[in-house]
Amino acid sequence: MSKDKSDWIVIILISLGIGIVASLLPSVHSIVQSTVSIISTIIGAAVTRQQQKKQQQALITQVKHLELLSQKKQEIAALETRITALKAEVKTLESSHQMKEKLETTSTRLKGEYEELVSRISALKPEVDRLQLEQQIILEAIQVHQQEYRRVEELQRQLRHQTQESQRNLLGLNEEAAQLHGTIQTLQSEKIELQTEIRQIQGEIYKARNGEVLQPLVPIFPTQKNITNATLINTLIGHDRPVESVAISPNGNTFISGGDNGTIKIWDLRTGELKSTLTGRNGLRSVAISPDGNTFVSGGDNGMIKIWDLRTGELKSTLTGHSGWVNSVAISADGETLVSGGDDNTIKIWNLATGELRYTLVGHSIWVRSVAITHDSTTLVSGSNDNTIKIWDREGRLKSTLTGHSGSVSSLAISPNGNTLVSGSDDKTIKIWHLGTGELKSTLTSHSGWVRSLAISPDGNTLVSGSWDNTIKIWHLGTLKLQSTVTGHSNWVLSVAIGPDGNTLVSGSSDKTIKIWQLK
Repeated sequence: MSKDKSDWIVIILISLGIGIVASLLPSVHSIVQSTVSIISTIIGAAVTRQQQKKQQQALITQVKHLELLSQKKQEIAALETRITALKAEVKTLESSHQMKEKLETTSTRLKGEYEELVSRISALKPEVDRLQLEQQIILEAIQVHQQEYRRVEELQRQLRHQTQESQRNLLGLNEEAAQLHGTIQTLQSEKIELQTEIRQIQGEIYKARNGEVLQPLVPIFPTQKNITNATLINTLIGHDRPVESVAISPNGNTFISGGDNGTIKIWDLRTGELKSTLTGRNGLRSVAISPDGNTFVSGGDNGMIKIWDLRTGELKSTLTGHSGWVNSVAISADGETLVSGGDDNTIKIWNLATGELRYTLVGHSIWVRSVAITHDSTTLVSGSNDNTIKIWDREGRLKSTLTGHSGSVSSLAISPNGNTLVSGSDDKTIKIWHLGTGELKSTLTSHSGWVRSLAISPDGNTLVSGSWDNTIKIWHLGTLKLQSTVTGHSNWVLSVAIGPDGNTLVSGSSDKTIKIWQLK
């Protein structure tokens, strides 16, 4: 019997006992009532306790259900995980199956290719055997050639020895030839100087016949001088524009100056007297006087070269051929050839007497700024804004191109013996070259502005340079030593010229003046 039922039986028995006692003992009625009240309270408490137990039991049952539900959820999650793993295994198996099929297909294909290669190798075997036989033949031939090569090497060694002997002999012959060449050049120079002297004498005879007073001839063979300085003798004013170019006559009595507006002035070099003014309509860049002193040439804009009579100032002819400014003109020592360089990038060679254009030289990539010609008239030189110098023969064939300047080559001068070329540039340097070989001998760097003009004395000892730094510098051409820096111009020195006596220097400047200096 359960504990709850026992409690109810005890309560009932107690109630019955109390009722019996109450009927038997009325005197204790009040006590009984109190007891009944207590018992009722106990019964009520018992009932409440029973209800709480039921509720507790219900809660325990619900907790057990929740625990069971949680277990089921865990089992479901485990099953889902297993299902996922099984799906992955199924996919792996499917992939493996596909891979197996691919491998079987690839294996079948490779097997076919292998059989085909075996068949091809079998077919090529005779060819391989043939090539091996040929290889053996080639190896034997190589051995033969190696023996032949060693024999040839021995022959080459002997030939080199013989060549060295020949070169030594040839060097001796070259030295003799160079000496002979120098002798020939000296004789040619003497011939030209004699021809010049004859022309001068003829000119003097002509003047004497016409009643003019004879001037003493300048010595054709000046003595060697060591020029170290210059003294200002005269400053000539007359140009109203920069003096671009000056040139001195062969007898040293006259010089001409050209302004950039085309005005040409003829001066008496001894007195500084202005003899005549030739007004040009075009700009001017360069002037040159012929060796006989009768003709001078001017080059300017519109591609025109003008030939003038120096004695009368008459315009004799105009040469056209350049398509731009004529920047430089030069006349050969024999008086037969005129050379011009222009903004059309060309050099032109003319017959001075007839005005016939002989050659047009093309080679520079931009303006030709300067030209010069050797005393024997066999070589001409050009300098350009392309920073190069080109050397040509008398027929206009390019012999060589000299590079070294980093700016335009705006001035050139050649020594009387034809061995030395001097170039002046917008890079502010002067370069000394061996004209025959093109070898750069030295670079002079004393100027602080563009070197616009150069002149070499008749004895070949002195070099004079004019620059945009407003100075004139005097150099010893043999030692390349700077002898002195001459100042006096207030603006760029654009042109310099040395007289035939080697003692007189004329300079033209952007300050619109001409200065005459005595070299000493």
